Amino acid sequence: MGGVSSKPAGTRQPEFYKKLLEKIEIVDVAFGRSRLRFRVLPQHLTDRGTLRKSVCIALADRAIGIAVGTTGKKVKLLNLQVGYLRMVEAGQVLECRGLIIYNGERILVSQACLAVPNYQVATAVGIYYVTD
Repeated sequence: MGGVSSKPAGTRQPEFYKKLLEKIEIVDVAFGRSRLRFRVLPQHLTDRGTLRKSVCIALADRAIGIAVGTTGKKVKLLNLQVGYLRMVEAGQVLECRGLIIYNGERILVSQACLAVPNYQVATAVGIYYVTD
């Protein structure tokens, strides 16, 4: 686990994210919302034992993206902001809920809440421009 990879970032990241996305379980999808689950494994932690921020971002982006996709609108992401609240340990199951909080004609705003049992881990807000 420890140390820095000898592979250039551009060659190791796509494989890491591909495997990460394959592990995300889609639990529920309805108009304007989604619910996902993800089991945190040791490789998802940094050398210091904290959850990699990229894992939170990927999970939030996926949940929000699925929720936005239920509208049928074509959109472009303008901003995705993630706030980290607490640590996560290997073996814990993260649940992420994506929700559209504003579904306007030209702007769409969504949020994600990442949590493990008994506490919230991170929050995210995505702002989209509607292109069609």
